[in-house]
Amino acid sequence: MPLPLNYLLSLYTLLKEMNMDIIRLNWKEEEYPKELLERFQKEKHGYWKINCNQIKRGQNFLLYSTQKNYIQGIIGFGKFARDKIHIPDKEEIKKYRLDLVTEDLKTKFAELNLIYLNLNSPLVSVEEIIQRFEKLNNFAQQGSKAINKKYQVEACRLYQELDARYNTEDITKKISELEKKLELLHLDTETIRKTTQRIGQKWLREKLISLHNGKCQISGESNSELLVCSHIVPWRLGPENRLNLNNVLLLAFNYDFLFDKGYISFNDDGTIITSSKIKDKFGIQSGLKLNGLQEESKNFLKYHREKIFKK
Repeated sequence: MPLPLNYLLSLYTLLKEMNMDIIRLNWKEEEYPKELLERFQKEKHGYWKINCNQIKRGQNFLLYSTQKNYIQGIIGFGKFARDKIHIPDKEEIKKYRLDLVTEDLKTKFAELNLIYLNLNSPLVSVEEIIQRFEKLNNFAQQGSKAINKKYQVEACRLYQELDARYNTEDITKKISELEKKLELLHLDTETIRKTTQRIGQKWLREKLISLHNGKCQISGESNSELLVCSHIVPWRLGPENRLNLNNVLLLAFNYDFLFDKGYISFNDDGTIITSSKIKDKFGIQSGLKLNGLQEESKNFLKYHREKIFKK
């Protein structure tokens, strides 16, 4: 589902202002031995040979595995750990076996922090890359470099989706472990539920604010104190989807209240629906639409319209 124009423009403006284009790192096994990737996967930290000195600390990268490898597609993602490329010292060369990449002791590398890497199957297949970037060569050009400006917004969206997907796995595991520890303390079920819900809601809210540039998906309100992480299928009813970003909306508190109580809902295209019980009240305008609505959210919205919405 295409993103709304105003969302794309705001995202592009943010990228431009930050001057932090997403970098594509190309992995060719004959140039970068698999054992180094396995070390990278284990330690979540490493170095990459790249001829680009304009990188910045915190800048995002997507790791692409080329056709010559046993798997092809995007296999990992993370962030640069420092500004600019640099020449590693002897200890770094020894620890990360950078001598396997180059014999030139003056070769410059980028320092990386890995978020997720899968050496068994791609996180994003070639087919999905083509769907997102029109042609494979629009994304998979030779060498590690910034993705073409034309595709930076889509690359940013892809990175955010990957970040949300694999961070969800991590936070889900942590919350599950916390629940077990609280149960050992013989706390009552309601106390455990409120504790884990508070942690999950905080994590979701941070992700939503990042995903939607800190703005309410309906009104565009940007005061973070007024923004709420609003579940479509309520927390108490859908344990398996509590931390699913497709099951939450970022709404200003007034819209969140009405949505939670079932006085407003949304069609599949994001258009607001107002209950007859509050018609012509609360200043809700017809024709309002959700910005940044994901295709995967439609099933959750259908549930909300059928089970929660007060027609």
